[in-house]
Amino acid sequence: MYEAPDGPFENQIAPAFALKEQLITEIEKKLDIFYRDNKWVEEELYGEDSKNKKKTDVYGGTKVADIVFSFNNARLITSLRARGQCIAA
Repeated sequence: MYEAPDGPFENQIAPAFALKEQLITEIEKKLDIFYRDNKWVEEELYGEDSKNKKKTDVYGGTKVADIVFSFNNARLITSLRARGQCIAA
């Protein structure tokens, strides 16, 4: 998918950013489907207010603000600190 014609690779988009955008799109889509197919979710989200909602009030869709990738890098940070101390000395 990354190297698909006119895909992220051809448009010079970094692999990590392309993955992040794809994950956001898929998560939003799946959560919208989950909300649509499970009526009890509305009551969980809105509580007692869900009973007072007008028929025109419709869930506006899921929006993922950000996704952060991380990994266990404690050893790397410790090594970089030691290196910095050696350079400073």
